[in-house]
Amino acid sequence: MRRLSLGLALGWMAVLFWLSSQPSIDAPLLFPGQDKLFHALVYGLLACLLLGTLRAGRRGYSLRQAWLAAGLASLYGITDELHQAFVPGRSADAWDWAADTGGALLAAWLLARASTAFYGRKNSRQDAKGAKKPAFVSRLRAARASRKQKSRHL
Repeated sequence: MRRLSLGLALGWMAVLFWLSSQPSIDAPLLFPGQDKLFHALVYGLLACLLLGTLRAGRRGYSLRQAWLAAGLASLYGITDELHQAFVPGRSADAWDWAADTGGALLAAWLLARASTAFYGRKNSRQDAKGAKKPAFVSRLRAARASRKQKSRHL
């Protein structure tokens, strides 16, 4: 699954590079600021794909992993904006990069939270079915049992 996510992330990065190489993209204006929403969505998807390349822990993806994936997507957003500065008809825009970063952060955080809820619920059910208890719990029980036996012999 991680390899699939990596392949999809690299493919998506290639699509983004190709799109930013076009002199202009004619999209109907539906509402003001829609280009920033599109930036947030496409870089949010990239961050989710990059997060998918990482190994989820027992309780899902950590926030550190979400930050890493969003950071990598944001770095790619910077290179994309710099690339656009050299494309005729395009320009680099710091607000586009801010939208890229915001979308990446939000999407990666949401996916990490969702995975934590999913994996946490799944693993808590497994724990309830008799998974091995932590060592300190076993030692506490053994100590209590030992004290009970000593009190019986007195």
